[in-house]
Amino acid sequence: MASAECKNFENIAWFGGSFSPPTNMHINVVIEIAKALSTKPGKSCVCIIPVSRAYDKASVRLPCVSPDERMALCLAFLEAVEEIWASNEGNPNIKFRLLDYEFVSPTAVTTIESLDILTKTLGCDPGKIYLAQGQDNVMNIFAGKWKRSLDLLNYKFIMFPRGQTTSQLDFRSQMDEALKIPLGKPLDETRRKEIIDNVVIIGADFNDNTSSSIVRHNIQNKKPFQELLHPRVFDVLMDLMEKRPEIYQSCDDTHTGGKARRARKSRRNSKRRKTRKSKKY
Repeated sequence: MASAECKNFENIAWFGGSFSPPTNMHINVVIEIAKALSTKPGKSCVCIIPVSRAYDKASVRLPCVSPDERMALCLAFLEAVEEIWASNEGNPNIKFRLLDYEFVSPTAVTTIESLDILTKTLGCDPGKIYLAQGQDNVMNIFAGKWKRSLDLLNYKFIMFPRGQTTSQLDFRSQMDEALKIPLGKPLDETRRKEIIDNVVIIGADFNDNTSSSIVRHNIQNKKPFQELLHPRVFDVLMDLMEKRPEIYQSCDDTHTGGKARRARKSRRNSKRRKTRKSKKY
C-alpha cells in the first residue's frame, strides 16, 4: 500500500499472523472484518500482514516452509478472500491488501512497531486504524502484557471471540476488568469506557478447530486437511508439496490443542525464574 492510497481509506483494519498456511478460519475472520468495516462510512481496507521469518515460530521458516512458499500461500489467501467477497456482492468500497513490510524484515516486528510503520512510514492516520485480534490477545493488551500496551490502547480494535459464547455485556465487563490492571498509570472510568467503546466485536466464535497448526499436524501424520483450506490455498499447497515434499514436515510445533504453545511458554518462564534466582544469589 502506497502512502497516497492509504490516505484514501477512512477505515483500515490491521490483521497480522503467520498464515502458515492460511486456513478457512483466517478467511472467515477477514470476511467478518470486512463486513464490520462495510457498516462504516467511506472506503475501507483490510490489511493482511504476514509476520517476519525471524518471528519466534518454527512454522514460518525453513525447514518447515520457505519465504517463497509462505508468500505463495498468502497470495492465494488474498485471492480467495477477494473471490468470496466479490461472489457475495460485498461492498465495493472494501479493499483487501497484502502488505509485506513485516514479511521482508530481517528481524521480528512487534505489533506496535508494525503499526508505527503503517502510520509513520506509510502515512496512515492512526485514528482510522483498527487492530484486529482474537479475544485472548485483546484482553492481554488491555492488561498491559504486550509491548507498549498503553500505545496500543490509542488504536481502535476489532475483536473476534475464541472458544466461547459470551454476550456483548459480558465482553464489556471482562474488558473493563482487564483495563483496571495497572498499566504504569491508572485508567479512570471515562478512559476505560472510551477504549471499550472503540472495540468492534465480530462473529460468534473463532476457535482452533481449523488452525494452521492442525493443518501442519495432519500433513505430518498423513491425515486429511483439504476441508480446512480454501480450494485456492489447497491447490497452491499441493503444488508446493509436489515440488518440495518436505514442506510442513518438520516444524517442531505439532498441534496439541494449544498445549505446544503453553509448553513453550512454561519453558521460557522456568528459564526466567532460574535466571532471576541465580542473579539473586
